[in-house]
Amino acid sequence: MSRRAIVLLSVAGGLLVAGSAAALVVQNIFRGGADSPESAITKTMDAITKKDLVGLFTMVSPHERDALVRVQDAITKKAADLNIADAAKKVAPASSDQAGSELSFDGVDISITGAEPSVSQVSENVAVVHISSGQVKLHVEPSETRGALRSIYDNVNDPQPTDQTWDINEMGPSGSGLTVMASKTDGRWYVNLSMSVLEAINSYEGSPRGTIPASFPAGSDTPQAAAKAALQATERQSPTELAPFLAKDEAAAMYLYGHLWNRVNTSGWSFSFGNIDFTEGPHEGNRAQAYVNQINVNAGGDHFTMTDKCLRDNSSSADNNCLNGSAYQSDGYSSGTINWMSAALSHEGKFALTTVSEDGKWKLSVLDTVADHLASAANSFTREQAFALMQLARADDPAGTLTLNKSQELAYNNAGYAVTTLKVDKPVKLQLNQDSTIGRLALYSPDGKTDRGTVTSYQGTNSIIPAGEYKAVAWAGSNFQEAFSKDGNSAKVSSALTVTEYIDPATIDGSETSTGRSISSFGSSFQIEVPNDAAGALLVKVNSADSDSKIIATIGGKSYNVDTAEGSTTGIPVGKGSYTLTLSTENSSFYSSTNVDLSFEKQ
Repeated sequence: MSRRAIVLLSVAGGLLVAGSAAALVVQNIFRGGADSPESAITKTMDAITKKDLVGLFTMVSPHERDALVRVQDAITKKAADLNIADAAKKVAPASSDQAGSELSFDGVDISITGAEPSVSQVSENVAVVHISSGQVKLHVEPSETRGALRSIYDNVNDPQPTDQTWDINEMGPSGSGLTVMASKTDGRWYVNLSMSVLEAINSYEGSPRGTIPASFPAGSDTPQAAAKAALQATERQSPTELAPFLAKDEAAAMYLYGHLWNRVNTSGWSFSFGNIDFTEGPHEGNRAQAYVNQINVNAGGDHFTMTDKCLRDNSSSADNNCLNGSAYQSDGYSSGTINWMSAALSHEGKFALTTVSEDGKWKLSVLDTVADHLASAANSFTREQAFALMQLARADDPAGTLTLNKSQELAYNNAGYAVTTLKVDKPVKLQLNQDSTIGRLALYSPDGKTDRGTVTSYQGTNSIIPAGEYKAVAWAGSNFQEAFSKDGNSAKVSSALTVTEYIDPATIDGSETSTGRSISSFGSSFQIEVPNDAAGALLVKVNSADSDSKIIATIGGKSYNVDTAEGSTTGIPVGKGSYTLTLSTENSSFYSSTNVDLSFEKQ
């Protein structure tokens, strides 16, 4: 039974026994928090020491906690719906029975001793808690770990126990202890993560905090009006101008640390808005979406128009940057990545901002906007896209078979990859056909557990691939993203793939060609490497030489006369092997200029 279930059952039983007198205590258990800033920090440290994740989570400020829960729930649900854990287990290296994907801190011991918080009240609802004494001790016993942590240790060669001690007075950005910000919500004190991060940055910068006013102005009557008002406030580029339009805890943070914006915007970059128009989106609890209808922006002389799904550069003939319903993208040369324009700026396929209702009025919430957008991004991923993002494409079963030097048409899925089988009948280096529609071919053992190398069109595999059968994940080239940007998950992309034997090139001093080489009267030497017989003749092209001089090429114990006419090329036969080529001149003056290019007949 989960700890949450135990807590709920215990609370229910306590209510039945204690009756109405216990109602206030039970309410505080569900709300979390503490009676004072000191108690909030003390409870947080106690939860860390006891590895009490539920207790630790209840000490996070409710606004931040709710946002984190939404993102976590969206990711957890998507992972469960797509069977991510099963796919990861399918291709994971051999691991112990204790390994898994669940979060467990078995085998990890953290102790915090001698810590004495001191509190400075910043406002009625915000306090600074500083800890300058005590120690933090960490001990990890790899053999006793479980879940995700054990999975990590199973991939470490001979993991050793960890013992580490930190003096709290040496921690923090300035080495003067830890500072944690606490905020009060509905009469209870909590750890405020966002403010704590901003406080650390502010402390590092050595800047004084701003001042929180005694009260905040009321918000707007509608979500769309709140979004418009906040956006108009950003135009003035003054944190104190924007703060009144934000949710209360975010406004407090803006008043305290908004001056950090001036540190970021050192270039004086400016922008202004023309028309700003939002429409009201769906409501959930105290939150509501404000969807963009149209926003006109002037930024540094460039003019942009944003609609509900597209961002258009009015000063350029370039195509619009439009949302396609997915926060996924792929360049073909790496596994899939997140499209941050979509993930950071959109909700359910539309550009949006999240507003919250406070005291019957609406204000913009940056935290809820980020959380809702990330949750929406997680919901947008298909099974294949999630596999690509988590490096699990090889967990798919292969379809079809590739053989050397034979073209095969591959249809890519909505993540831009196709899984097939490659059969190699001899030890060989591999290369793909030269085609921009092909990204790369990742090779694995048939069970997908072992990486066997990557094949591209511009470079062969670094080592010889033994004969055998491989699971091959083919990634589409740049044409996939072009189609996917327009059509989203309905994009249909295919290409003809040919896997060929890669022939190591012959080299001259480590390069395939050597141009503009001057030949002195004392002779010049070059190191020639010919790994196979496919390079053909070594070519010596004369760029300049004295009319009555001779050029002698000596290689492999044989000498050859080189045609000295300007622009002429002389072929010198070379076979597989390693050679020293010497070029020398005869009948030329000491100050003569002899210059040649070296290359191979077939590269």
